Amino acid sequence: ALIGGGPEAPLVLQMAAELGWRTIGVENRPRWMARVDQADIVLPMSVDAFFATPHAARCAAILAMSHNVERDVLALEGAAATAARYVGLLGPRSRRDDVLRLLGADTHAALHGRLRAPVGLPFAARGPAAIATSVVAHLLMEFAGERDRDAPCGADPRRGP
Repeated sequence: ALIGGGPEAPLVLQMAAELGWRTIGVENRPRWMARVDQADIVLPMSVDAFFATPHAARCAAILAMSHNVERDVLALEGAAATAARYVGLLGPRSRRDDVLRLLGADTHAALHGRLRAPVGLPFAARGPAAIATSVVAHLLMEFAGERDRDAPCGADPRRGP
């Protein structure tokens, strides 16, 4: 699931579709909603509402990419309660530290070993295209060779991992 309709979102969703991954886009801010339109499932709802749906429980990867600290805190709190094995947080280390300071000890513990922050490969990507490529490449490495239920939000069985 991709939570947030930042400038990287359409590119992440496009690359994920080309890899055969089913995607969920979660965004309820009107000016950002169009950026998640190409997700397989578009949920125009708040972050906390998403984690109350059965969709959240089925995701192997959850990306907090909302460009908003409060929304990303909610996303990490929600992701901590799921079985998603990859939880990514967009932004530099300083922003990560700000977000993590707002999380409780239980959330920290539940995310241990699953949180990738900053999300993506560590090569200081700049701009939406480089950031999206970094994120998808890291997901591809993490889920390489896996099919169906273990790929991010499941894979299209007709197209492989």
